[in-house]
Amino acid sequence: MRDRRRARYTADRGIATLITLYHGGGAQDVELVGDATPNDKWGKLREIASRMLRARGHQQAAQLLNDIPFELHEGTNGFGDEFSVLYWSAPFDRYIEAAEWKDNPAYRSAFEQTAKTVTEVASTYIRFVAVELNTDEGPAAVESPNLQITNDVVERATARRRATSKHQWRYERH
Repeated sequence: MRDRRRARYTADRGIATLITLYHGGGAQDVELVGDATPNDKWGKLREIASRMLRARGHQQAAQLLNDIPFELHEGTNGFGDEFSVLYWSAPFDRYIEAAEWKDNPAYRSAFEQTAKTVTEVASTYIRFVAVELNTDEGPAAVESPNLQITNDVVERATARRRATSKHQWRYERH
């Protein structure tokens, strides 16, 4: 059985944090299976697809394919269909930007052209182009301070407190 390392997503219901930039038809749920295609192999396929997109006049699609660090994954769904997914785990700001792309006809067309061209070049069916929020990224953790309280510090604070308490007691008696 294959290693299913990601949760199941349903593109049309917005479950989890998956944004579908392109869907080639069929069922809307997607589950990434196993690891991404190795970078050396995917890098070569990506370069060929980018060149092909430019040669065909799809400049925006080529630029997006070059600029977005997509991974090529195998995918499946509840029906057991097998397909591929162009997948990107985006940092917060870019994820917000990608959410706007899904409703923009020019971007939708660019991602459709990208999926079709990668399908042609890689000889694998790209059914989804999807973006997920990278929840592993975030602000750096703040280290706990290393507090060093010495006996001397404690004794001075205690002596001050005693002096203040005696002064208040005398004031209240008079």
